[in-house]
Amino acid sequence: GLSVPVNLVDRLEDMPAPERHRVSDVVVMRGYQTTDSLHFLFGSATRFTMLPQPVHLSTVFGSYDATLTPAGDGIVYVRRFCLRSGSYAPERYGDLVSFLMLVSRYDKENFLVRR
Repeated sequence: GLSVPVNLVDRLEDMPAPERHRVSDVVVMRGYQTTDSLHFLFGSATRFTMLPQPVHLSTVFGSYDATLTPAGDGIVYVRRFCLRSGSYAPERYGDLVSFLMLVSRYDKENFLVRR
C-alpha cells in the first residue's frame, strides 16, 4: 500500500523550546484560527486503511480538530486550529508546549491506500 500524509499543507512545525524554570509570563501576542480542507481523489477500487481517528483537543491556549472521512473515491481531511491570544502564568508554559507538540504529532499522521 501507499502511505499518504493527511496534512500536506499547513503543518505545525516550529515548536517553542521547553523551559524548566520559566519566570516570565507566557504571552501569545497574536492568536489566530485556520481551517484547512483537503480532498484526496484516488479513483474507484481503492481501499483506505489505517485511517486516523478524529481528534479534538481543547485547552486554555486554543483548540485543534482533525477528521478524515471517506467520501466516494477519495477522502476528505478537515483541520481546524485555533491559538488564543492572552497572557498566562509562567507555570503554564509546559502546558502550551505540550498542546503544540500534540498538534504537530497529529499533523504528521498518515493513512494507507490499497488497490
